[in-house]
Amino acid sequence: MQWEDLGCLSTVPNGLRTLVPKEPQETLYATGFADILCGQFPPTCVYSYDGSTFVRWAPFDQFPEVPLTHVTYIFEFRGKTYMVGVFPGPGGQGVASFLRFNGSVWELVPGWNNLMASIWDYTIRNDTLYVGGDFLEVNGGPGNLVASFDGEQWNNLGGGFRCNDCWSAGSVNALQWFNGELWACGMFDQVLDIPAHGIAKWDGQRWCVLPGGFLQASLVGSPLYDMTVWRDSLYMCGLFESVDGVPAHQIVQWIGGDAVEDCSTVGIGETVPPTGLVVSPIAEPGRWAVHFPKEGSWVLAAYDAIGRMVDRWHVVGSTVVIDLGNRPLGLYLLRTGTPEGAWYSAKVLR
Repeated sequence: MQWEDLGCLSTVPNGLRTLVPKEPQETLYATGFADILCGQFPPTCVYSYDGSTFVRWAPFDQFPEVPLTHVTYIFEFRGKTYMVGVFPGPGGQGVASFLRFNGSVWELVPGWNNLMASIWDYTIRNDTLYVGGDFLEVNGGPGNLVASFDGEQWNNLGGGFRCNDCWSAGSVNALQWFNGELWACGMFDQVLDIPAHGIAKWDGQRWCVLPGGFLQASLVGSPLYDMTVWRDSLYMCGLFESVDGVPAHQIVQWIGGDAVEDCSTVGIGETVPPTGLVVSPIAEPGRWAVHFPKEGSWVLAAYDAIGRMVDRWHVVGSTVVIDLGNRPLGLYLLRTGTPEGAWYSAKVLR
């Protein structure tokens, strides 16, 4: 009937802000930016809890100390430990966002080629891992905002999603199982060959979109942030003020039963260009060479972590050198498009 202190002092404020895993597993982790917990030095991004105390998680000590390193999710899947965040790649080479620990060393996740893409949510069902985030096939991702993984091979789940009228290429922010189907919500307006409103459900073969357009007066593409099931009902929250013109204040309950607005074509994958933006660092800090899919006239924009445009370049050709050296440290999204409606994006860490 009351809270119990775990007897562990930490600095205030503390960069460790997440408790994981989401799925029931043996170990509880405290994750975030490197900080001190229970008086243990030096700071680290991951502490494990065995039921009596938090301790530094030894596998993470293999990484060198690098500014802005952080960890969000850690979970067990098919006998290996997976980690999501932003941290040095295996052997300290490059930057990675998704790695796995095989019991002795860290290794790249097979097929995860978009090293700077983010995973915002995950779920495990029937020995299959499902992830949602801001990755795209054109940038080397295993799918478009959503994909499944069997431990070695990825499935793009019918082509996934796109966001054609958003400041970014879109994202899947939350995944939730409801009535035996996988629901995904986030910021997207297209599911393969049909329009969408930021939410859809996967029946194992195709995506179906739900009735209702979520809008906030000042935004295009109002993001949906999270979902949960409570008392056999699905609840969702997001940055919206109305649904189909009816006032709705940021959280709603689904009462539509099996109602769907439309479903994608079964068995037809999304046609996307085979290549996207390729970004390579150059000698000077804060500068990168950006390579476009082909020769042409391009407008490249850079956005900060909260979606504000911070720079823009008009390019004629197939390559440009950009300079963000005068911008604050952090993650930046680069985005460009074509008159035909194809969008390309990549991320850089300043």
